[in-house]
Amino acid sequence: MQHHQKGISLIDALIAFGLLSVTLAGTFSVLNASLHEFRFLNRTAMAQQAAQEISVRINANIHPSNRSIYQISGTHIQERQHYCSLCTHEEIALNDINLFTSKLIKAFGKVEYLIKIEPQDILVIGFKWQEKFFSDASHIEGCPFQSLKPDEYCLSFKTALGPSS
Repeated sequence: MQHHQKGISLIDALIAFGLLSVTLAGTFSVLNASLHEFRFLNRTAMAQQAAQEISVRINANIHPSNRSIYQISGTHIQERQHYCSLCTHEEIALNDINLFTSKLIKAFGKVEYLIKIEPQDILVIGFKWQEKFFSDASHIEGCPFQSLKPDEYCLSFKTALGPSS
């Protein structure tokens, strides 16, 4: 008399559960890495957009009287005391810097920024932020900051100012 058991044994269930666990762990690991990559690329895109916007504003609004205002570095929003309707060149520059730093700090949280005008009217814009998941992505070449920690990432942009500056 043969006795056939229907269903699965405990060992079969444990093996299936183990395979499922390994598969899910791998899937979640890939999803986690993809999420960090997406955040990194999003921050990089925001930095590029902010650099382009401030570059256009500087080219449109620079004047000998406000040139020094556009040369800044810091980690905080450059606050404005008041807003003007008929602005002087200096007030326009302060508004530009306020908009730039506000957008940057809101997008990144903690970021260090730098804007400087080099000889021959070369505009340099740099960003430095912590990127703990891409410690190998320091991107030092052309970085206007003196030093980078292993978990920091730097982006910099250089462009010539227009002939009206």
